[in-house]
Amino acid sequence: PAGTFLSGTVYLKSRVELHLAAGARLLGSPDVRDYCAADAYPQNAASPRRKSDLDGENTTGGHLLVAVEQTDVALTGPGTVDGNGLSFATYPDGRERPHQRDYEARPSQMIHFCECENVRITDVNLVNPPFWTCLLHGCDHVFVRGVRVDVPRKPHILNGDGFSIDTCRFVTMSDSQISSYDDGITIRGDGRRLRRPGRECAHVTVANCTITSRTNGIRIGVGTNAIHDVVFSNVSIYDSPTAVNFCPAWAGRGGTPIRDIRLSNFTVDCGSFLKMHRFGAKTPMTDVTIDGVTGRCSNTSRILTVPELPFERIRLRNFNVREKRPGESVFINVKDFELTGTVRGQTLTAEGQRELEQIIREGRWHQW
Repeated sequence: PAGTFLSGTVYLKSRVELHLAAGARLLGSPDVRDYCAADAYPQNAASPRRKSDLDGENTTGGHLLVAVEQTDVALTGPGTVDGNGLSFATYPDGRERPHQRDYEARPSQMIHFCECENVRITDVNLVNPPFWTCLLHGCDHVFVRGVRVDVPRKPHILNGDGFSIDTCRFVTMSDSQISSYDDGITIRGDGRRLRRPGRECAHVTVANCTITSRTNGIRIGVGTNAIHDVVFSNVSIYDSPTAVNFCPAWAGRGGTPIRDIRLSNFTVDCGSFLKMHRFGAKTPMTDVTIDGVTGRCSNTSRILTVPELPFERIRLRNFNVREKRPGESVFINVKDFELTGTVRGQTLTAEGQRELEQIIREGRWHQW
């Protein structure tokens, strides 16, 4: 019913639908002790504070909503799940905590569906998470429609991703609006903690969605398991530094084989439309088609790899983006490459290409 309901972790079981009526708000507790522990189930984990900002997000492994190895489970609206993230992201006087090292312990993903089958998330508002908004991990047959994600930007929620689709199969997501601080939608292949760790992320379809992000609208990659047969269509991305980022590894760790990815009918107003790079991975990336992109970007697109590890069969068709520096996009070391539209690739000198390849090999990512 309508009203605000303060809660710690809620476990969803098989053949249960959690329905939040109009005006209902499930509000996460501001006390981390009210959430499940990192060892509550084998697939769960914390990410404690470490010396490097990249290595530890200072999360406890707690979640507001959890479903583990369940079947026929649903979360429906039109009510709201509120993770109370700002209570962890700000000091008592209301000032925001600017870095991960400034956070006290905070819960992990607000919603975690783990190795479930037949999951339905529809017509619900997901707001103010303490970390990622929703992690679908190792699930089969997932249906998401009509969801609104709103992650605060000021004060901001660090690592405030929207939807993370990780080693899942047969996922359909449509007609949703995502406003995130970190990546809007991520397609991942990290199955290390699953009972079935070798699972692939495959047969994912996302359509008719609007995304805004302070990082990447869409990011594809991370982990070691394959990602393939993924389709995005009729997507609008705006107010984001990068619309689409193919990133097989994070900071040189692991490497995700990526193949058979299709993106079509995109409208963008971003910093740059496309980044496709290895980030230290040595796994293949093949058969990526992007067909039909319109809009404007303030910076150029880049596809960068080294000759000993080329990308293969990359198609950029009807690529009609108005760029602030037209003609300066860089595409190097791609076998069987196609580019049509108003965007043109930059011609590099042999010396310039060798210099760029060395930057890639040495992992000096900040230089591009």
